[in-house]
Amino acid sequence: MIKKLLTEKNTSILIEIMSVGLILFFGLIVFSNNTFDFSFYRNGDVHRGFLRGIDVWAGVNSYESFNPTNMLTQEKVPGFFPLYFYVMAFFAWISNFSFIQFIDTLRFFTFIFYSALGILIYLNLRKYGKLLAVFGMVIFMFNRWTVFDVISLKQESYVLLLLLLSLLTLSKNKYFSFFLFGCALGIKHLAILIAPLYIYHIYLDYLSVKLSKKFFTKYLFSILLCLSPILIPSIWYLRQNPQKMLNAILFNATRQPESEVVSNYIVGLDKTLVLYNQDYSNTFLLMLPRFPLIIVLVIINIFLFSGHLNKWSYSFLTFLAFVSFNPVLFGQYMMWLFLFVPFIIGTLFENQLFKNK
Repeated sequence: MIKKLLTEKNTSILIEIMSVGLILFFGLIVFSNNTFDFSFYRNGDVHRGFLRGIDVWAGVNSYESFNPTNMLTQEKVPGFFPLYFYVMAFFAWISNFSFIQFIDTLRFFTFIFYSALGILIYLNLRKYGKLLAVFGMVIFMFNRWTVFDVISLKQESYVLLLLLLSLLTLSKNKYFSFFLFGCALGIKHLAILIAPLYIYHIYLDYLSVKLSKKFFTKYLFSILLCLSPILIPSIWYLRQNPQKMLNAILFNATRQPESEVVSNYIVGLDKTLVLYNQDYSNTFLLMLPRFPLIIVLVIINIFLFSGHLNKWSYSFLTFLAFVSFNPVLFGQYMMWLFLFVPFIIGTLFENQLFKNK
């Protein structure tokens, strides 16, 4: 009986299950045995997220705390779309509005999403070989940036899970893919960097089919699905004070250079281009440090629309440009970049670029 069960195929499957299980178990150990105490979360983004959730239940507009006359140096700015506030409100509600329980709730969900990301990477790289699939899974799950972000309980795990599912379904189910992208963007604005990829897919369909009422209806509905997670939660806030909401979100593009990745040491063009003792209301000066990033992103998008990049290489290069040129750099941004590293490796294997010649 045992010999019949231990066929070559079954043994291979068993080894595969054990390998993935071992990785997830190791991830649980890393995740659950961190040295961060309550004060770490109390003084960081987790507590601010909890307060945003409480604001929703109390009927308080979180954007009211933003000062629109200073688009450069404000601290603790609520620079997210309102969907993020509602997600935090949900977590606060199921935590009985207790911050200690809120941390435990985030721990549970963050580990679920973190594990799901690893499994998705494994399943999608498996076609190139099981060893490569395990390798890609390990690269994403256990690099220092991902581990720190997950332990810090930031929102990257569930945003990136939505984004990855959106990219995986982009060619198969446009409605579902566009909606998931809208959800990812509604929780974390950083997803907007690869919005041109979705426009490109509309452009490809435009080239391949005859224009018809059905075509426009399909993509109008797709765009509405994408925008709905952003616009619907924003209605109340826009009615309250649209200027403060829009300025708080725009602040992400004008804030002064800052970095926690290199011990707050600002390098490169960040302060070479701007003297920060000048007028804060000068939008041109505030945007000037972003110009090198904009130029690089324009070039990457030219490559995309000329058909030289697939969705994985485009996403990887876009976030590589972002972490390399953006004046503001935090550790969680690196997790966005590392999400696409396994898929780039898979693309290289697919094109046999690792083959000895």
